[in-house]
Amino acid sequence: MKTARTVCAAIAALVSVFVLGFVEPASAQRARGGDIVDVAKSAGSFETLLAAVEAAGLTDALRGEGPFTVFAPTDAAFERLGDDAITDLLRPSNRPKLRAILAYHVVPERLTSSDIVQPGARTTLLEQPVAFGFTNGSIEVGSAGVRAVDINASNGVIHVIDEVLIPDLSAIESQISVSPAERCRELIALAIERGAPLFNDGSPTACAAVYEVAAEALLELGSEAIPQDATRELAGALRTARDRHTSPTNAAWALRRALDRTFLSLGESMSRTAQAENAQPDA
Repeated sequence: MKTARTVCAAIAALVSVFVLGFVEPASAQRARGGDIVDVAKSAGSFETLLAAVEAAGLTDALRGEGPFTVFAPTDAAFERLGDDAITDLLRPSNRPKLRAILAYHVVPERLTSSDIVQPGARTTLLEQPVAFGFTNGSIEVGSAGVRAVDINASNGVIHVIDEVLIPDLSAIESQISVSPAERCRELIALAIERGAPLFNDGSPTACAAVYEVAAEALLELGSEAIPQDATRELAGALRTARDRHTSPTNAAWALRRALDRTFLSLGESMSRTAQAENAQPDA
């Protein structure tokens, strides 16, 4: 076991130079005091992971008290999934699936290299176990190889892996399989969640940009999910927002009103569908 730990330490030192560009003393990491998200940002090799965490709405969770162990796939690991798969995962409509995949990379306790080098398993935030151990001359977590270990943060530790871990999604299929209307409502809620603080902070242009992207995405879905009246209102709001005579503030408000009304109309549509499904046939 001592030999295994020595090899583990060597892997950590060598790969940290490759992935992070330097080997940072533990004392410096403690002095910096950044949380999991801050440390991942400073590394510069986890842009896709961080974008996924943001899209899934998990940033605040990973800034929490912890402790957490994050098995962090590098950008190169995500690239191996393919551009189409990444784009699909980052869609608001796939947020439940993305949250599940990311939760499978987080264990709600601090596991150091000395823990994961030994054969074992821990339950992730997804409530599914992930196995790890020292096999074939390297540390493995699930199907991934560990490429750097013990990157400390104030609320946990990061271990770098070379593959995105995919959990058993059948157990949460009911959460993933949502109706088009539900997905649209989730997209609208996410857009308002991101846009409203920008407006309140004095950035109506940025707010309008967020709302515009959401409105475009909703229109792309067409009649599959959006009522015709809402479709016309969204299209009209986009025309108003893009008119060069419209101020950023008015553009943001025009889009926000259209998004709000679409959200309500989708709720009514879902209610009617539920009523129809539950209706009893005439005797």
